[in-house]
Amino acid sequence: MKKYCIVFIVLSMFVTSSLFAGGGVQKLNPAVKKAASYLKKKLPNDGSKLAIFSLHSNMLENFFVDELTDGLSNITSFNIVDRTQLAAIAKEMGFQLSGEVSDTEQVQIGKKAGAQRVISVSVQNMGQQQYRFRIRAIDVETARLYGAESFTVSDPVIDSMLEHAGAGPTPPDSSNTDPPSSNPVGSFANPIVLPINNTWNSQTLRAEMWFKLTPSTTGSLTVETAGGLDTYMEIFDASQNRLSSDDDSGSSLNAKIEYNVTSGRNYMIRVTDVDKAIGPFRIKANVSQQTRATSNVIDLTGSTETVFEITAGNSYVNRFAKAGAIHLYSLDIPADARSVNIYTEGSRDISMAIITLTGMANYLVNGTDAVSSSDILGKSTGRGNANITFAAPQDRTCYILVGENNDKTGLYTLIAKGAR
Repeated sequence: MKKYCIVFIVLSMFVTSSLFAGGGVQKLNPAVKKAASYLKKKLPNDGSKLAIFSLHSNMLENFFVDELTDGLSNITSFNIVDRTQLAAIAKEMGFQLSGEVSDTEQVQIGKKAGAQRVISVSVQNMGQQQYRFRIRAIDVETARLYGAESFTVSDPVIDSMLEHAGAGPTPPDSSNTDPPSSNPVGSFANPIVLPINNTWNSQTLRAEMWFKLTPSTTGSLTVETAGGLDTYMEIFDASQNRLSSDDDSGSSLNAKIEYNVTSGRNYMIRVTDVDKAIGPFRIKANVSQQTRATSNVIDLTGSTETVFEITAGNSYVNRFAKAGAIHLYSLDIPADARSVNIYTEGSRDISMAIITLTGMANYLVNGTDAVSSSDILGKSTGRGNANITFAAPQDRTCYILVGENNDKTGLYTLIAKGAR
């Protein structure tokens, strides 16, 4: 399981001044920005390498580390040590990042990672839904203290994180005896509405987290996660047909899905952790509107009498509207493509056959018995999605027959790619 600590973070009980003019309680995101700005002013902006850890490695500290790392990366020229590298070094040195990490251990890990500075952060629950965040910046070689700050944060985002995860710093004298909701926010029955605006949405992952989105335009949806978890993500249609899934296509071990969606339709996103970990993560979604030529959302009648022309380099969403439907596509292969890869995605059990121009002419007249083996460029009988790679024929044209092995209805995606 990935560790959350990307850069070096040490708990400091030493407080010099408030980040905010005249003190006061802040929301989480403004606090992160001010913390990053403070460190930018205090640390030499010389391209040095930073290591960040949390003292207790609890959920709120790890979340703050993630946000602070992004903030420093966006406004400075610092190089941030990757969290997986820090975790590997700590393991090699016999240290654990899942519990309290001492100042000495943090400095040793940061030094071995090649960091010149270490940033320490801790969180203390002050009660009444207020939290004290503390940061400290230290030079690895000289132990010079560049600066230390503390600030108070109160934000519904934190309350939601703790409510759903049951984790975080324990307040001095608080208890919660209310029974958990049968349909908590983020469950399948009560999904979180995910805005399609390309901005990060901070959440806390439990066993699973469900999101709902409804695109206002037809186009290519990109939805991805960020943070220290090893996320696995799936996308479903409103009928709970799984359309696509991903594990590690995003940054580090995060998930990322790109899928063609239709305006006005509801889609469900399920996020889990491969190691069943609980903790903070972020998710965002965006839809790139496509031109008419590449909108690629089609609706065939299910008869081989209807031929849909497709092009290499694009994906096409289609639906088996009735049992036993067979979809027929024609593909003009690019002149520079030596081979072609055609495959499907989704939860359907697909059978697929690639047939030459001559073979298809015989097929349409006399059925499958008229197609010789030499006219079949590739065949897949199912057991899940189909995937066929074949050499481009001389006439640069082929036909694709797609069927559902179990005679079920539902969506699938057809993708064609040419290779030089």
